[in-house]
Amino acid sequence: MSTARWSHKWVVDGWDVWDAEVSGHPARFGWLWSTTMTFFSARVQPDWQGSFNLADVGGLPFREGGFTRPGRVFRSGRPDYVTPTGWRAARAAGVTTVIDLRNVGDAEHTSLDTNTAANTAANTAANTAANTAANTAANTAANTAANTATNTAANTAANTATNTAARNTSIETDADTLAGIRFIACPTEDPDDPQFIEICGPWLDHPLSYPDNIRLYPDKFVSVFREIAGAEAAVLVHCAAGRDRTGMVIAMLLHLAGVTPEAVADDYAAAMIRFNAGLGVVPGLTGETPHSAEVMEERIASRRPAMLDWLASLDVGAYLRDAGLSESEVDSVKNRLR
Repeated sequence: MSTARWSHKWVVDGWDVWDAEVSGHPARFGWLWSTTMTFFSARVQPDWQGSFNLADVGGLPFREGGFTRPGRVFRSGRPDYVTPTGWRAARAAGVTTVIDLRNVGDAEHTSLDTNTAANTAANTAANTAANTAANTAANTAANTAANTATNTAANTAANTATNTAARNTSIETDADTLAGIRFIACPTEDPDDPQFIEICGPWLDHPLSYPDNIRLYPDKFVSVFREIAGAEAAVLVHCAAGRDRTGMVIAMLLHLAGVTPEAVADDYAAAMIRFNAGLGVVPGLTGETPHSAEVMEERIASRRPAMLDWLASLDVGAYLRDAGLSESEVDSVKNRLR
């Protein structure tokens, strides 16, 4: 069971902030006071060079007391710009499995990750400052069009097929940076499904889409949680923004583990805040412009209750068992943060 030891408090941009130590690891907790109180909790973020919207989900409170174990599950946005130094830091943190929730051929992807999985790994490994500049310079309209044109159904199938075998082969050839890390593609949605677009499309950046998303694709979520259950060490779960697809999966994981619903909702709000802070700063993100503090508070005020309503109606264990996950796999996921 985790234990916490509090230290000092100060105020930052309207936040009352406390430093703490959770099971021997530094953590930071804060409360933002306004017309209503929004509780925000997050561990001090790990520092993997080139990462975006990265967090360790350790240090969150269980319903029966204690805190989630740090260093077991990380969440982030796209890792396409993580440098060799960053990947070495991820390895040092214990990461052996990276679960990519993005769609194959996702329109949000940069030229780095619309290549085949093997080339993606090679490009990521070679993402030094010089190569990054070269890739940016080479990303002309013609090259973008070529990448788009080659993303046919056959190539998409090839990308999926090579995501384990070919990509792992490429990883093994780069012992210095990616050795021992397994990259798995586990999309959580089907953008070619008219039903998904009709029901979830208007709410893709809102927890209101989550109930229908998991209802439509139980097989996809079983694949995600089976990988989490079978991971030997720490897991990184990511999508593009690290906010909604990642937020949905991490919320299910935390809820199953027994984290308080309030802390699950706060973890989601924290990801929204980190994402907003990265807009206009981190390369390869959406065209969305950063929101003001007032707008962010309104967005959180809308989304946090929706997250809590979803959690109140959700039995993650029953959902995963009904979808095909074994009892031992459910227990493995449940105990990952213990």
